[in-house]
Amino acid sequence: MLQRASLVFGLVSVSACAVLGATTNVNFANFQFEPVVVHINTGDTVNFVNQGGTHTVTGSGADPVCGDATLTSPEGCSHQFLTAGNYPYFCQFHGSFFNMTGMVVVVDISPPPPPAAPVLTDFVLSNGLVRFTADITPNRTNLVQASSDLAAATNWITIGSNVGAASSFSFTDNAGVFPLRFYRVLAQ
Repeated sequence: MLQRASLVFGLVSVSACAVLGATTNVNFANFQFEPVVVHINTGDTVNFVNQGGTHTVTGSGADPVCGDATLTSPEGCSHQFLTAGNYPYFCQFHGSFFNMTGMVVVVDISPPPPPAAPVLTDFVLSNGLVRFTADITPNRTNLVQASSDLAAATNWITIGSNVGAASSFSFTDNAGVFPLRFYRVLAQ
């Protein structure tokens, strides 16, 4: 009977803390937004603060920003930007005549995906055991997980771990009872 084992490797750093977005203020009065252009990260919020007069903060693209609500001093509005892109906005009362316009530039700060852990060797032994060697993160808990069904993220089970100073380790598993088995190593 032919046994197959597939290796899926990646290093994942797990963090328990959530990232809270920053807040940036844009003041508006005297027919201008200040600053005219703000640069923020995804998830950040812009508070538009009316310092005088009657204005709107209306998005001129797909995002309405604060919509077309009329804001009289000291009213303002806030908007959280969840997607990277350029978000132009203007005052409906003064935008064209006084050029009362602005722009929010949102950049995505999502970390790039971690590089795959290189598999140094992988093979099925004659007795049905699967043995592989992989690069790991030294001095951290590295969990070896296996799955025979990749349909859901919850299908992974931890079958071993390694906490060592070395940058690689070998692992052997009895995968003979599975027609197909996937492996990954996660750094905690």
